Amino acid sequence: MHWTPPGLGESWGKGQSGMSKSRQENDLDVGRYLDLGVRMFVFMALFTFAGYGLDQWLSSYPLWLVVGAIVGAGAGMTHVVYAVLKAPTGSSDCGEPGDEEP
Repeated sequence: MHWTPPGLGESWGKGQSGMSKSRQENDLDVGRYLDLGVRMFVFMALFTFAGYGLDQWLSSYPLWLVVGAIVGAGAGMTHVVYAVLKAPTGSSDCGEPGDEEP
C-alpha cells in the first residue's frame, strides 16, 4: 500500500503525464514569453555594444551608443511582434474540424 498526499489523488508519481492540460499549456506559454524576452534583450545588447564600438572608433561618444540602443529596441520589438503574430492560435497543429481545403 502506498501513501498518497492529500489532494493529489491518482496524479501522484506520474510526473508530467499527471499534470492537467491547462498547467502544461501555461508552462509552454511561460517558456515562449521568456524566450521572447531573452531575444529582445540580445537584440538591444548587440546593437548597443555595436554603437559603443563605433563611438570608440570614431571618438563620437555617446552618439552611436544611443542610436544603437534605439535601433536595438526597435529591432527587438519588431521581432517580438512578428513572433507573436506568427504564433499558432490553437492548441492543435492540424486546425479545427472542417477547416480542410477542398
